[in-house]
Amino acid sequence: MTEEEIREIIKSELSERRYRHVLGVVKEAERLALIHGADPEKARLAALLHDCTKEDTIESQLKMCSECGIMVDNDTLACPQVLHALSGAVRAKRDFSVPDDVAEAIRTHATGGPSMTKLQLLLYVADLTEPGRDFADGLKDLRRLSEVSLEAAAAEEARMTLERESARGRTIHPDTRKTYEYYKKTLSEMRKRNDAE
Repeated sequence: MTEEEIREIIKSELSERRYRHVLGVVKEAERLALIHGADPEKARLAALLHDCTKEDTIESQLKMCSECGIMVDNDTLACPQVLHALSGAVRAKRDFSVPDDVAEAIRTHATGGPSMTKLQLLLYVADLTEPGRDFADGLKDLRRLSEVSLEAAAAEEARMTLERESARGRTIHPDTRKTYEYYKKTLSEMRKRNDAE
């Protein structure tokens, strides 16, 4: 299936607002891939499919995972807003036959995680830094940071997410905390270097 065919399927299934977001992530993921030496085609594919189940019901997402033998853990059940990353990865493999690394980037795009690949990092970051996003303070700085270091940008994004979700009183997936803990040293070192200059 070509990228254009996938694009048409996704467009037909998502709301106009969600599809605009997806296109923004495609653009940003490709831009970051070119900056950081990742595969732009895989970046576009992962971005195109990252929210492919976002507007499905929780029940249908759980059913899809179950049918493919994927057990949804209690941490994810407690944070239903991130379930689409898991079900999206399942659907991307099942319906679109994406490579494993693309599916893995989709799986981690909502929470991040330690030891992410370049593709995982750039999709995680691009999902928040795409041009249409404006709901979080610090996005301009995060966009600039993402051009220099995906690892530092991942730490800053995780920190922002922890702060935002805590303020909303929402349960935070442990992988978001792990992302911050894993990458915060890179962020701290980068800030020290900038302060010294």
